[in-house]
Amino acid sequence: MKNNMKWNMNVKDITTIGICVAIAVVLGKLLAVLYRIMPFSRGVINAPFYSFLIALILYRVIKPGVMTLFALGYGIIMARISIFSTISIIIGGVLADLIILIFVKEYDSNVKIALCAPICSAGGIIGTFFMVTFLVKSRLYNITCTIQNCAEILTLI
Repeated sequence: MKNNMKWNMNVKDITTIGICVAIAVVLGKLLAVLYRIMPFSRGVINAPFYSFLIALILYRVIKPGVMTLFALGYGIIMARISIFSTISIIIGGVLADLIILIFVKEYDSNVKIALCAPICSAGGIIGTFFMVTFLVKSRLYNITCTIQNCAEILTLI
């Protein structure tokens, strides 16, 4: 089976990605209220919304590398907050594009696009895990459980 996906991007494609990056930034600001109220992490709250944006991009721009370009744009804007978040966002986009190129190969149906869209969010969460585990190394993000801590947690339950 021949791969019919074209690699070249035109101005319309890059504009679509740029508009979705802008929507993602605004959406992130609006969702900041939920970060304070809900006990979930940002990745869990953001994942469905960003997956929807990625799906919009994939339905409009059916070309490989779209998730990487979205991640680059969003990561550059997020660099003012933290360089670590930028790196994890870019890792997520590149990881998602690699997984799709290896396993899916082309977006020839709406079902494939709908199933591939959440891979970018999952890749971002995996990238964040690696950033926190290997680069940040803060006690705030470490999940350690000694026997005494586990016993205290179990008594609370």
